[in-house]
Amino acid sequence: MIGDIMYLPFTSRFADLVWCHHVLDQVQDDRVALQELYRVLSATGDLIISVSETALRGTQEFGFSDRALSGNRRAYGDDFPDRLTSAGFRVERVDCQLSDSEMQRYAINFEHFYVCRRN
Repeated sequence: MIGDIMYLPFTSRFADLVWCHHVLDQVQDDRVALQELYRVLSATGDLIISVSETALRGTQEFGFSDRALSGNRRAYGDDFPDRLTSAGFRVERVDCQLSDSEMQRYAINFEHFYVCRRN
């Protein structure tokens, strides 16, 4: 099924697991998307999410889709976990535990993943 992450075509508390890998970077309004992810996640479900994070203090909004950055609309800074908790999630940051070959195979750079659960 194809859908817009800001208007997911699922009933509330539908999903036990949502994997959102480098999607929010490109969404017009990531806060609306996070509200939708919260809405569709079941009471015991997990949202596993990652974004391109930078060393910036705070997220930088571009106001447009930057083709030079694969269409990203923002560069996330150190406030990304706060965006997740503001959407209502309990957040646990985990680091990637893959080998170099697995990281290459799955196109994953060293990055943090966040496991989010409903409060």
